[in-house]
Amino acid sequence: GMPARRICDISWHPTVKGMIAFACGCNLDIDKRLELSGKVMWTSIIMWSLSNLLAPRLRLAVPGDVVCFKINKDNPYLIVAGLRTGQVIMWDLSDKNINGEDVYANMKAAEDTGGSSVDSKTSTPSFSCKATSVLQVSHS
Repeated sequence: GMPARRICDISWHPTVKGMIAFACGCNLDIDKRLELSGKVMWTSIIMWSLSNLLAPRLRLAVPGDVVCFKINKDNPYLIVAGLRTGQVIMWDLSDKNINGEDVYANMKAAEDTGGSSVDSKTSTPSFSCKATSVLQVSHS
């Protein structure tokens, strides 16, 4: 089965009202971590609107164990995350779309209509990062 998840970072979205983003890392003890050390463990950053708690708005797929993240307040399409390994990864969502629209377009619409514009049965749009290992931060 999937390893247990834990929320390791959470923040309000800087530009979309009523939107929370949180990072779900792996909740593994040291033995389990060593056992899985050769495998890529996927974790997530999820954006959730308070106006529709039935379905997350979007998911960022993290190739590793996420420990923290930040959404750029001047350009919310840029999101960075830190991994347990010391790597920093980045997403650029400016050229991504959901159903042909800007990734944040639907969120703004949902705000205006009380959240009814999103069908909770549709799957959560998921995006992978643009560059891994933008920086390798040594722990020494």
